[in-house]
Amino acid sequence: MKAIRSNIFRALCAIAVGALLVKYRQEMVQWMTITIGILFFLSGVVATIMAYISRRAAHKIMQSAAEAAQSGTQPDEKTDAIQPPRGWGWGLSAGVGSMILGAVLALMPDTFVNFLVYILAAVLIVGALQQFASLITASRFGAVSIAFWVMPALLLIAGVVVIAYPEAIASAPLFFIGWCMIVYGIVECVNSIK
Repeated sequence: MKAIRSNIFRALCAIAVGALLVKYRQEMVQWMTITIGILFFLSGVVATIMAYISRRAAHKIMQSAAEAAQSGTQPDEKTDAIQPPRGWGWGLSAGVGSMILGAVLALMPDTFVNFLVYILAAVLIVGALQQFASLITASRFGAVSIAFWVMPALLLIAGVVVIAYPEAIASAPLFFIGWCMIVYGIVECVNSIK
């Protein structure tokens, strides 16, 4: 039951994003890019703060252990077991990198928009492959009509065409991808219920 709810939720999200792409193509892409940029920036801020807090706390503990050793008192067993955090620099650099990427996406969304068509086409391909996997699993339990195999095949072809020949649908790639996402969502809902 949990898997069915997950599949239906994913399908409803695909339908919603597809409908927004069909209705508000250019505005949707810019707002989606800005939103992704803001989320990256915020996650980078949190990662940077957490790396700094972790490093500072470990430094204080190590300093108190050193002071205890100098004064001749026995350090606490918990303090003795604590080592400085390893790889805190990676967390810091990942946080800073995430903030930079987020700032670029939020402040200059047009640089990302050109690649968004390819990302959405890749989502279609992955969705179609996932539907094929679900149909293969379902065919182990019983016969699956050939009609169920048609839509994932069409979605897979559509995603490959968008990636291989973007000029073939250059007039309205987001319109095309939006409709494909709506179809994917509907087919996913039907497959989950069946």
